[in-house]
Amino acid sequence: MSEAKAAAVRSALAECDGVLVAFSGGVDSAVVAALAHDALGDDAVACTARSETLPAAELDDARRVAEEIGIRHEEVTFSELDNPDFVENDGDRCYHCRTMRLGRMYDRARELGIGTVCDGTNASDPGEGHRPSRIPTGLEVTAEKLTRVEKAETLLRTWGFSQFRVRDHDGLARIEVAPEELDAALDGEFVRAAREHLSDLGFDHVTLDLHGYRTGSV
Repeated sequence: MSEAKAAAVRSALAECDGVLVAFSGGVDSAVVAALAHDALGDDAVACTARSETLPAAELDDARRVAEEIGIRHEEVTFSELDNPDFVENDGDRCYHCRTMRLGRMYDRARELGIGTVCDGTNASDPGEGHRPSRIPTGLEVTAEKLTRVEKAETLLRTWGFSQFRVRDHDGLARIEVAPEELDAALDGEFVRAAREHLSDLGFDHVTLDLHGYRTGSV
């Protein structure tokens, strides 16, 4: 973001009595949170929604980034599994998730007396885009599947992979890593560890996607 654009955002935010930023800890929401904190100080709040689809490591990252920015950090909790439309896992599951998440954000903003809620959605992201989770569309989302995916991704993080996904194809684990990390994923020791660990988690088969990590590849 150019300094001119950053200044314009700060100016717009400064006109608000307070702002709650939907905060994941990722680059986009971190930029908005930092600008809001610059403009409003203690009247800016970052808020992270905790649910079954938020890996513990990402929540830890959000807490750390908020602390680095210096912005007050709130957390709200909701369960996507309470929504039968989300569990059914149709093509609109991300809409259902976003609706629930932002609903909790609005509730917390009202509790804090804040009238403005914003997020860090990138303008280049497709407004009606399909943003799948780790479970392919059409397969039921369950707590068991979400848990084993998170544990599987913890293994990859422990092995030092930086960009990756584990997709759960109804018992088949599809590992995706960045193209530059494929050699590491083909290491014999890692292959054995991945096969044994993911089998223990309940996956029937473990595969490596040779195309590498691709957003939305489910």
